[in-house]
Amino acid sequence: MRKLIAVFMLLTITILGGCTKNENEGILRLHVIANSNSAFDQAVKLKVKDKVSVIMAEKGITTYEEAIKIALNEQDMILQTANQVLLENGADYVADMEVGTYHFPEKTYGTATFKEGNYNAVRLKLGEAKGENWWCVMFPPICFIDSGSGDWDLGAEENVEFKSLLAAVIK
Repeated sequence: MRKLIAVFMLLTITILGGCTKNENEGILRLHVIANSNSAFDQAVKLKVKDKVSVIMAEKGITTYEEAIKIALNEQDMILQTANQVLLENGADYVADMEVGTYHFPEKTYGTATFKEGNYNAVRLKLGEAKGENWWCVMFPPICFIDSGSGDWDLGAEENVEFKSLLAAVIK
């Protein structure tokens, strides 16, 4: 039954994507909202983000469609991971997850800037989800930028190039 719901959600996002004014199709963000702004809740939020980002990176996602499909089909695993981190750190609340289209402010990762606008996202809400949030881009996989230096942190020296299918079609 859960897989049927996931397939339905995937179709809904695909079909309604254009109706929600998502001008940033092809990008999937990870959005983690802390329980509160306490130092504990903010630290736990980052631990959840780290663990979920690593697990998703290990999936070897190569396309946007694959990223959405994995996010929908692996909801139980993502929530289990988030809740395990919360439990291990003594949090007295659990995580909830949504996949949908949400508004984000402009954000720069290294040399890549993502304009303010609507983006599809995996949203993890921790506890009451009333604290500061953290977000990155799951696809293309930009969650692994060293925020201190602005350099890519891909584990090895690699050249990363982004191409726009839309720009290629227009040309």
